[in-house]
Amino acid sequence: MNAQNHLKVLGFGIFSVSKLEGKCVVETVHERGVGHSLVQNVCQSCQSEFQEKVQGNTIIPSDNITVIANYYRDGDRVILVLFLADKDNELQFSKLYMIAKRLFMKVRNGSSNETIKEYCEKTLETPKFTNIDGVFILDSAGIPYFTRVNKGSQRDNTEDKEIHISGFISALFSFSQEVMDEDASLKEINFGNQTLHVINKHGILFAFLVKKANPLTERYLYLVADEFILENREKIKTFKGDVAEFNSFNEIIDKYFEI
Repeated sequence: MNAQNHLKVLGFGIFSVSKLEGKCVVETVHERGVGHSLVQNVCQSCQSEFQEKVQGNTIIPSDNITVIANYYRDGDRVILVLFLADKDNELQFSKLYMIAKRLFMKVRNGSSNETIKEYCEKTLETPKFTNIDGVFILDSAGIPYFTRVNKGSQRDNTEDKEIHISGFISALFSFSQEVMDEDASLKEINFGNQTLHVINKHGILFAFLVKKANPLTERYLYLVADEFILENREKIKTFKGDVAEFNSFNEIIDKYFEI
């Protein structure tokens, strides 16, 4: 399947689900654009089906997207393959089913995660958000963990202002809990032709300098925040100022943003 024939979806994921009674234990094989909370919700919704059926599929409407879940019993676990699609677009169920079946076979036969990732890259395509000039992740004292700016941005001195923006966000956090409560919803600060979108999650501040929002914006911002915390929980606990520890997070940024 060449680049022009990639099947376009909003997200996809392959997961190994165990402990089928009570709260499911989920191990991610490979995913893009799904997120941990959505996987857990699907597992809870399909829990009785996981126990009763050898395989099956179901369609779950969720906000502005459609979740297509394919599941296959493999011993004491279930291999769950999820696709996210736009509600307004016509779905190609037969192609999605065949891709899910092949992914299940690869997992069951012991293919490496890298092999599965390569297969997904060849067959599936997810959109990237392009209207973004900067990503800033820092603690509540203003100490940066990760910074990425759009080198091609027409915004003057964006890189020179990184520290000022980080300090401003930290001051905002300290100054007014009314503006930004603990684990609050997305906050927006308008700068004219740009908007600073800020999320405070578990004491970590995520700020995204956005030129123009679209339907992907909020979902991707929360996914990036969640993935940073999940991937770097231990590094954050032992952080001593070396931001190079978080350089690998560029791979996550590249999944969602053109920056």
